[in-house]
Order: sequence, then structure tokens, then C-alpha cells
Amino acid sequence: MKNNPWNIRMEKIEVPQKYIDMLDETRRINGSKKTNRIGAPSELIEYLEHLYFDEEYGIKAVARGFGYSYSEMRRGLINYMPRPIRTGRDVITARMVRFRSARVTGDKNPWYDWTNQNKKPIKNSRGIQGYYKKRDGTTVWLRSTWEYIYAKWLDRHNVKWSIETTVFKLSNNERYRPDFFIFDNKDELQYIVEIKGYYKNRLYKYELFKKEYSIPIILIDCVDDYCKNYKKELKLWKSQRLKLKG
Repeated sequence: MKNNPWNIRMEKIEVPQKYIDMLDETRRINGSKKTNRIGAPSELIEYLEHLYFDEEYGIKAVARGFGYSYSEMRRGLINYMPRPIRTGRDVITARMVRFRSARVTGDKNPWYDWTNQNKKPIKNSRGIQGYYKKRDGTTVWLRSTWEYIYAKWLDRHNVKWSIETTVFKLSNNERYRPDFFIFDNKDELQYIVEIKGYYKNRLYKYELFKKEYSIPIILIDCVDDYCKNYKKELKLWKSQRLKLKG
């Protein structure tokens, strides 16, 4: 297992050198001007619009193709393209949804084939709650021994995470607050992880979220592979958990 299981290669656009040269020259001529709609060659504008609107690439992918940072490319698209960039839910295009889905399919999933089907799942000690001090020194509230085991696993692998960060509204008018939010090194959300142990009565929210949101979400219904000795972890959680934040 690599130290960062989310270090997955992103899409790479092979941008012809002539367009890279055009953009470099356009930025050099315009210098530090901050006004919108700065002039750029029509051929370059058409190519940028083709990538962004027709091919539905995201700003990050376009930036990688041109060799620029995300913020530089975003500013360039705003300045050079006549049409406004995507905002809100429109930011996630059909291409991006397909790509994100492919990243967690089959053996590309960091948890691919981890669960041994011959093992009997461990019952979740749902009632044992408490505060947990993360690797970065912050303190979070965990609702079960399973969450404690998984949180320790994330910290051991240097994964950036938070818990119950966002509440999502579902089409049935119910609200869904998933468990773990996984971020990359730039603090951008990559995946959501839902911990479901012995009690799965609210699993329908997970299924509904998968249909209605483009954010990849993974279900963990067995923690056997995240710890060597469950009874030992349970004992540690009972003794080490904090009842007061600090």
C-alpha cells in the first residue's frame, strides 16, 4: 500500500506546442493587467473554448496541459474567453463524472479486494463514542470503534481527512451527513467514505447520494483489514478516547 492511496494520475491533455506558445506570448504582452476580456488570438480562444466547453475538461486538466497553475489558468479563461466559466453544480461536467467514476472502479479503487469474503465481519461497537486527537493535533468526535480504527488507519497513511464536514440534501427531502471526507495535498475533496457496521438501517441514504451527486463515495462495511486485532483496538478506544475536547 502506498503512503498516499489518493495519489492517482490525473487526465493529461496533449496541448499542441503552438497553443502553448500563443498563451505564453499573450500573457507576456498583457503583463499584469487585471481587466477582463483582454485581447488574445482568435485561434487560441477557439482552442480554449473547445477544450473547456466542447470537450468539457475542467480548469485543472486544462492547466496541466498548458503547464500552468490552476489559479493562472482560471484567470486566463476568465480574461480571454467571451463566455463565462462554469459555476456551481455546472462545474462538474459529464466528462469529469466519468473520469472520477473510473478512478474508483475495479482494481483502481484503493480498497480493491481488501475484504476477505471468508471472514465473518466484526460487529460494530456503535455506542462507544468519544473525542479523537488526529495526527495534525486537532480533535474530532467519533461515534464508534470502527470510526476510531479507520481514523487511525488514515493517520498512519498520512491521508488528509475530516469527519461529518458537510450535510447534503437528498431528493426525498432528507439530509445526509457522510462520515469521512478525504482530501488531496491541495485540500481539494477527492472522496467520501461511509462507515456502516452492524446497523445498516440508514444505508438507503448512501445509495441515494450515489445516484444524485457526482462526488465519489466508498462504503466500508468491514474493518478487518484496517486493524490487526479488533479486541485490542476496542480496549484502546475505551481507554484512550477523550470525553472532553482537548
